[in-house]
Amino acid sequence: MTISDKVKFLKKSKALFVDGAVATSLRGDASGNNADSILNHNRANGWLSLASDDTIIETIIVDLPSSTSANRLIINDHNLKDITIWILDYLPLGLEENDDDLLQENGDLLQTESGTNFPNADFDRFMLNQDEGYTLLDQNSGRIIYEQIAAFDAADLDNADTLQLKLTGTDIDVSTSYWAFSSVSAVRIVIQATETQTLNAQKFIKSFVITDEIGTFEGYPSVEATFTRGARATRMLGNKSRVIKGPIAFAASLGFQSYPGQADADLLSTLLEYDEDFLIWLCGGVAGSNYFNYTVRGFDVDDIFLCQLSSGLSTSYTRNIYLNGWNSAIRLVETV
Repeated sequence: MTISDKVKFLKKSKALFVDGAVATSLRGDASGNNADSILNHNRANGWLSLASDDTIIETIIVDLPSSTSANRLIINDHNLKDITIWILDYLPLGLEENDDDLLQENGDLLQTESGTNFPNADFDRFMLNQDEGYTLLDQNSGRIIYEQIAAFDAADLDNADTLQLKLTGTDIDVSTSYWAFSSVSAVRIVIQATETQTLNAQKFIKSFVITDEIGTFEGYPSVEATFTRGARATRMLGNKSRVIKGPIAFAASLGFQSYPGQADADLLSTLLEYDEDFLIWLCGGVAGSNYFNYTVRGFDVDDIFLCQLSSGLSTSYTRNIYLNGWNSAIRLVETV
């Protein structure tokens, strides 16, 4: 699937913390930068490794609230040089046994050696014997999983019965990585990385997205992106002003003039009818001097915005002749 420099629209991430997704860094993370921070569309925080270097494998496990389909994956704003990703559907590994805490499957329940039951409806996430690296998880499909986190090595994941897709990236020199693929079922995503683009830097990821594409324009609309701070100016006694600024907010106007293509007219109609917020990626997922002479806010590869139409869709034919090309315009605003 070709990745182009044309404006792309995607559904919001299916791995949002607010919707019940969770992320775990197996080696831990820097204070204030835990793995759950990547499960949103705000790149203000994100995950940061702790005491890492280019010899240490970092693993982040993302568990979705339920099994879902997806055909696009983005690691947004990172410094990783190599990335390996496993997309798994439900149980990724077999049941691991331990002499101290032996859990056995018992129908829809798991039992400890002493016979204590763990009812599957009561756990979204439960840490058991964390020092030994064990986790008990409910994947919202009627079973609880008990597994040894230490078993998350490449060989186990490559051979997992529930492996849907393995994605890789090597010698990465851009700050956002994007994979397009045929739709797969996903409930757990495992991300591993060793090296950073700057030698021995602490590894970071600002945002993780797994989703479906809505569509990509075939043509090139006129695009005007705007960024505002909601500034309030108060005139002071000395005739000068005090200005208070809020967070930066994105908006954009897109338009076609005398355009001859049907697919882009259909995509505009889809966006008009789409009730949920969606993602816009003005650069389409590409970066570098082959596509852009300058780095301009809004068109950078890291710039992916959650948005919605703030007004309707205007349409007309050029000079009102129906055999001519069509004209159309939309305006988008960033949402929360």
